[in-house]
Amino acid sequence: MRDRVDLSHELVDQTYGRPVVKALRDLTRVVNQQAQTIPTLTANVAALARQQLALPQIQQALSPTGSNPLGPPVLPGGGSGSGQVRYGSHAQRLSFAVGQDTDGMVWYETDRALLYQYHHSAGWRYVCGIMVVSLLGANPLPPGSDDGMGGTTPAIPADSSDGGATAAGVAAAGATGHPAGAYDASANRAGLIIGGTANEYPALSAATADQATRDANMEQLLRRMMFHLILDGYTAGRQRNPSGIISIDKLCVVEAGALRCFDVFTGVYTAPLVVHAIQVSPANLVPDAGIPD
Repeated sequence: MRDRVDLSHELVDQTYGRPVVKALRDLTRVVNQQAQTIPTLTANVAALARQQLALPQIQQALSPTGSNPLGPPVLPGGGSGSGQVRYGSHAQRLSFAVGQDTDGMVWYETDRALLYQYHHSAGWRYVCGIMVVSLLGANPLPPGSDDGMGGTTPAIPADSSDGGATAAGVAAAGATGHPAGAYDASANRAGLIIGGTANEYPALSAATADQATRDANMEQLLRRMMFHLILDGYTAGRQRNPSGIISIDKLCVVEAGALRCFDVFTGVYTAPLVVHAIQVSPANLVPDAGIPD
């Protein structure tokens, strides 16, 4: 038939056929190579899976009573460094048998959210963490505790709970940071001053256009609170967090002979600043005269 088109030359012709055949052969070679590697890949994956720790093994290894603790890198400054990491309550840490073999061991306190490292034979060294004291009950830091900054807290009792008295004072505060009556060193009066100072400077608590303005306003209001506390007779100042950063939303004050730290602000910059007094720990007072009226 004259209208039939013979395409057989496409597979044998020097110009057309050879490139097609070569491409098909190359494709076959690649497929065969991939097929040969699949069993090896499967074996490798299975071998890796056999080396993984199961969740119960990990939990047992991290347990305070675990017989085979994991060995991550030791934190700097821990002497020889045992590489052990454990967790448990404050009481469990204090009762745990330590010695030269546990030098460098890290312990996370589950009830106080604090991290410690054991230094033989100096003892436990506070590493990091902020405690919300109202949640801790009978677990305040003992007097003279390591402040996490290379020193110890002042000789006055450290971080005993105020029982919510400072927060009650904030809630009952008047129009200014100068409450009626004489200085009595009480937690309630300190709260009246903190809350009253915020009421005295409402513009500093207002919503702002951006975070930078909110941060500047918080720091100014914080320092005005400190000035009013000091003017009334309290020892007060800034809070140095365990990270070393001077906080713009926490202040330290000595109430009835106890050094305490309070988180006094919360909220987003697009809404009015919320002023309260949530006790946190450890307190680390940095002297600051504040901003006067």
